[in-house]
Amino acid sequence: MYITAKYDGPAPQLFTSTTLYVELTDANDNPPIIEGRSALPISAVITQGSLTGRKVLSVAAFDADQGTNAMISYSLHFETPQNSLNFAINSVTGVITTATTILASPAVYLGTVTASDGLYSATQSINITVTTQNTLAFSGAGIYQTSISESTEVLTNIMAVSATSSVRKTPHALRCNTILCIHPLPA
Repeated sequence: MYITAKYDGPAPQLFTSTTLYVELTDANDNPPIIEGRSALPISAVITQGSLTGRKVLSVAAFDADQGTNAMISYSLHFETPQNSLNFAINSVTGVITTATTILASPAVYLGTVTASDGLYSATQSINITVTTQNTLAFSGAGIYQTSISESTEVLTNIMAVSATSSVRKTPHALRCNTILCIHPLPA
């Protein structure tokens, strides 16, 4: 900005001018806004046994202020304090990871992510569900043997096998799409 001062009194007329610099600093007058913020929790699903450091989910926020007033810090809190030991949040990026190997108890972790610019904050509920690893194992020794006649027609069922789920502990019928093809031996 350029300013001028004048003296309008009796002669001699006097004046001077100079340049005035004004620096406008940002006021921290805008709260952080969480992207995709909803009244519903952000949900994630992980499997039992997920190892330390596995990415679970990410929360992102922005602030309309500038400079240090726009810097956002993230924190994570759970309804049950001991659940906080299972997860960690990167305070700069908002990425939530496992802090320990996750067991399936409890099966659902309910928490809140807070995004703060130092003066204002915004929150978002999260819901992390732990599912049990489901394995399927054949019953018996896992080796099956049968005999068939050489005149057995193609697409004839020759054997039934079953497997047990580690979750349901009940046998499941397996559908095998293997087709029995009888080919003559090459001469």
